[in-house]
Amino acid sequence: MAHSGERDVFCICKRPDDGSWMIACEKCDEWFHGKCIGLTEAEGDLAVEFCCDSCSAKYNIQSEWRLKCQLPSCYAAADVEKDSKFCSADHGIAFFRELAQGLVGVPEQDLRVLVESSGSQEKFKALGIQTPEFDAKIEPPPDQVAKWEAKIQKIQEALKFLESCRETKKELSQQATEAEGTKREICAFNSKLSDPDSEEVCMLEQRKCIQHKQWPVIFQERLFIQQQTAAKRLRQLQNSQRGLSQVVL
Repeated sequence: MAHSGERDVFCICKRPDDGSWMIACEKCDEWFHGKCIGLTEAEGDLAVEFCCDSCSAKYNIQSEWRLKCQLPSCYAAADVEKDSKFCSADHGIAFFRELAQGLVGVPEQDLRVLVESSGSQEKFKALGIQTPEFDAKIEPPPDQVAKWEAKIQKIQEALKFLESCRETKKELSQQATEAEGTKREICAFNSKLSDPDSEEVCMLEQRKCIQHKQWPVIFQERLFIQQQTAAKRLRQLQNSQRGLSQVVL
């Protein structure tokens, strides 16, 4: 902080406090106007430790940030303690609803998961698009409705199993922490999630397990999309049975 007469000046602009939002560098204690460094107050709230450009270059360190909730309109921190990319379950649901309606984009790192869960790239591209027209006189076979009802039931069971796996992860991590006397996070990935005929639990430390990185989030997102897709298809079939000529999600 420099001085100009009796008034303190701050920031790279070397001007006094004008009442606008400011953030302090953890290293040099200098204050910066958010507008001068291209940072909004909402973004600044995600800072764990902010480091200015000068200190970053001088000490070879970077600012540390909390993971932002993936819902574009939300700037709250994601609930990483629950391995979630969202600040709450409500915002997770809101994100995927907007995704299905084409209102939000998909992070590049998540495209592979979404394509795999859709079955093919073509099916993925069709997610959220207006459903095709149906001839009101043509009704789907009853067994098709039963098939999709069974599919939804199976997905719900998979979601329950996923929740039990997450609870196991918490328990194993707590046991390891108590045994070692220091905080430990166990991967605890259950192979049954990807292979129904196998059931092995990974006991590696979470930070050391590259193969199963972020598995709770990935499988939750995959099952959620499958559930949304199946529910949409079931509604189409049911509405077609009622004689609707067109169905819109």
